[in-house]
Amino acid sequence: MDSTRFYRAWRMMFCALLMSWVSPGHSQMWTGPIQFNPGTSFGGYLSDVNIAVGESGPGIMLFRPWGGSKSRIYASRWNGAAWTGTMAIDAGTGENAYDPQITVNKSGNGIAWFHHGGEYSNYRIYANCWNGTAWTGATVIDAGPSDYTPDLQIAINESGEGIACFLPWHDESCRLYANFWNGTAWTGAVPIDLGTDSHNRYEQIAVDGRGNGIAVFTQSNRVYANRWDGIAWTGPTVIDAGTGHDIDYPQIAIDGSGKGIAVFAQRDGSKSFRVYSNRWDGTAWTGPTVIDAGTGENEFDPHIAVNESGKGIAWFNHGGEDEYSSQRIYANCWNGTAWTGAVPIDLEMGSHDRYKQIAVDERGNGIAVFLQGVHVYANHWNGAVWTGPTMIDAGIGWVETSPRMSINRSGNGIVVFEQCFKYPFPVPFDIPIERLYANCWDGTAWTGAMRIDAGTKDSVSDTQIAVDGNGNGIAVFSQDYFYVNRYLPRESNYFELQVTNGTDFNAGDTIVLEWRTYEDRYGYTNVPCMLYLGAAMDYPSENSMASPNDIVNRSKALYFFDSKRHASQYRSGKVSPMYTGLRFPVPNMGSSGTVAFTVQRGAAGRWVFLGALLRQDGNFPSQPPVEVSKGFNLH
Repeated sequence: MDSTRFYRAWRMMFCALLMSWVSPGHSQMWTGPIQFNPGTSFGGYLSDVNIAVGESGPGIMLFRPWGGSKSRIYASRWNGAAWTGTMAIDAGTGENAYDPQITVNKSGNGIAWFHHGGEYSNYRIYANCWNGTAWTGATVIDAGPSDYTPDLQIAINESGEGIACFLPWHDESCRLYANFWNGTAWTGAVPIDLGTDSHNRYEQIAVDGRGNGIAVFTQSNRVYANRWDGIAWTGPTVIDAGTGHDIDYPQIAIDGSGKGIAVFAQRDGSKSFRVYSNRWDGTAWTGPTVIDAGTGENEFDPHIAVNESGKGIAWFNHGGEDEYSSQRIYANCWNGTAWTGAVPIDLEMGSHDRYKQIAVDERGNGIAVFLQGVHVYANHWNGAVWTGPTMIDAGIGWVETSPRMSINRSGNGIVVFEQCFKYPFPVPFDIPIERLYANCWDGTAWTGAMRIDAGTKDSVSDTQIAVDGNGNGIAVFSQDYFYVNRYLPRESNYFELQVTNGTDFNAGDTIVLEWRTYEDRYGYTNVPCMLYLGAAMDYPSENSMASPNDIVNRSKALYFFDSKRHASQYRSGKVSPMYTGLRFPVPNMGSSGTVAFTVQRGAAGRWVFLGALLRQDGNFPSQPPVEVSKGFNLH
């Protein structure tokens, strides 16, 4: 064989091996990637994607299609079953629109904002609000044209009211402005800083469920807070430590009653930064308090997350001269009465910790996710202690970009990340190797990293994740074209299967299988369905789940996924030739019944039934399959 033929053969062999490593797998949790089709001829090429989902399930996705002489902003809404209402929501001024962002409340009402304007001049900020029925129309919410608006914060409450806070740049100076959305109209941009023309920075805004808000910002090396009481701004108040030295990134979070916690870093007169908190108790600021570890090393880049009852977690970097040097991640928890003390929550590796995120659920438990070295780690706060860092990526390469996390009030969450693969030997040709993985926290444990991308040769980018109150998730990403993959936890299954007449059977015995369906979360009951059943050998002490297509397609065997292994490691199970693809109609959601049949033949051992319930109304996608609650032994 000449060298060219040998090289081609070797390349084909290696590509096959590579695909066996990284082929995507889909358990009953993920429905599988589907190319996003917004109903308009965009060609699938989208950018600047941003998604948010309400607790009850509705969601909104913003995006900017490629192509055309001018860029525009579009929105598409997720109604729990399909993407609908795709339309342009920008002002249609003929100027470029870009940088779209969206925030929604629990019911799914939201505020979208974006920029219109030319390059480095004549920037305008627009907002468009979704009130649950329609978009109210793109409206200018700034105080006038600016050279550039580097940062914009918007927060929305449960009534649909919102506050926008922004810093428009003019040459080297800027003022801090806010604008209030009262549910019907914007009341107008007003300055909320000291009223001087000095440099303002690092603004952040948070609101409670009643519409009260707090904005924090820095001005002339001091940290200020200004409160919105539902009617007017009360005026800026100093909340820092008064050291007179540098300030680093103040942050604010508010609970359901309007009480807030601000955190910031400030130099103590030496070279070192210290981390402070200051709490708004509903009446006054309680005063700055040191919440770092007090080791004399740099403490900087603080963040804060607070739940509705007022419990919270502050986290920050510890050690190193700046954000690029070796450092660790520390956290301090507010239990509603006191700070529990700053402790490290990462691995003691001395490597660079990056991209830290923390979220707090309604019980006060928290999840921290961060990148340390080349792997993604998570640590869980159970209300009393941190359980310890756990690697949650696929463990087969390295991660270079920021992992993204979304959790709901109950504490269920999803982390998505783009992982590169490690080759066992040098590669003489270019193969894209960035793939998209997800790992889900079910409230007790991580379910395991699973590849969820489209399985094409292209690398993944522009990844977003959002989770609703039921734990359902939507992941969106670009892989040449744009894709959506949905996550449905076990709790979202609408039917159960159970063998009711025993656990041990022989050939010739009758098995009775009971099925029961439930009204789905959208209130539908009068929906005819079809129930597909399959029987397959079980594997002792392994959690086996089937692929939906394998149950529906009677010409295929059932394939199993071992949750203790990587998603690409599938294997075949022995299948009953009589009952693979058994199906019968279900009159409506909320009904139940039994099906009885005689065992014809099958290998001796442990067996399970699996089923998939497909709703036939045309508006709902196929439900992932479930495994029978109890298997049976065949002798």
